[in-house]
Amino acid sequence: MVPGLILAAIAGLVAIIIWQRYRRMARERFVREAQATASLRHSGIVPIYDVGEERGVHFFAMELVEGRSLKRVLDEEGRLDPTRAAQIIREAADALDFAHEHGVVHRDVKPD
Repeated sequence: MVPGLILAAIAGLVAIIIWQRYRRMARERFVREAQATASLRHSGIVPIYDVGEERGVHFFAMELVEGRSLKRVLDEEGRLDPTRAAQIIREAADALDFAHEHGVVHRDVKPD
């Protein structure tokens, strides 16, 4: 997790908060990217419901997705069947392609 960010699950939402101590440019990029991502509607992209600031603290709130991360699946099950692995990669690539087509680049794709 990025230093200065807080992840909190509340009533089915995940709120990710960036503290005010970050430089203005970092805050502006955080808000700009969250707003751009909030406009995306795709089955492989977790919806962002709100982007804002409260008392100098910038945040975005997104849907809480239940289930296991890919990292956990790999830790628990080991090597995946090639067909299952290809399906996971296809779904992730489709979502990333959709985001890229709409000017959003995900800079932190990872299995967890």
